[in-house]
Amino acid sequence: KSRFAELSKDENVIAKEKRLQRAVNRIKKVTNIAPYSSGIRWIEKNISHKGWFQSTEEIMVALELIRHKVKAYHQVKIFDFTVDFVLPELKVALEVDGAIYHGKDKVQKSALRDEVIADKLGEGYEVVHIRTDNINTNITKLLPAIKAVVRRRRCKY
Repeated sequence: KSRFAELSKDENVIAKEKRLQRAVNRIKKVTNIAPYSSGIRWIEKNISHKGWFQSTEEIMVALELIRHKVKAYHQVKIFDFTVDFVLPELKVALEVDGAIYHGKDKVQKSALRDEVIADKLGEGYEVVHIRTDNINTNITKLLPAIKAVVRRRRCKY
């Protein structure tokens, strides 16, 4: 490895550690952090995993899923797409979205992408998008929100 590769890897881990600290601080603002301790330790142990923990909000989601013992896979490759989290027991592909999609073209591409992902994952899977501002407002509402979206969609059919 080159010296530059080692340096940038260290910088990447340092950036992820800062994201973890921001995540912990944001969670502390809305709830007791103690139930998150095993999740924090797990993330600290896996912080250098390539492609994982790309945002503070992804870390917050991971911590909340771990707190509730929800089985999850992070950064799952499906065809040409990568899904933030796959929750097999809930049959959900969870996407953490930083900004609202604008324009008909982006909405259509997103809908097609979601359809391909759900189809590939299997019957009954839903793609659920959670905006980062909702995660930052109160992460403890994540699982009830996911379950409500899925329940509402399944009642339509």
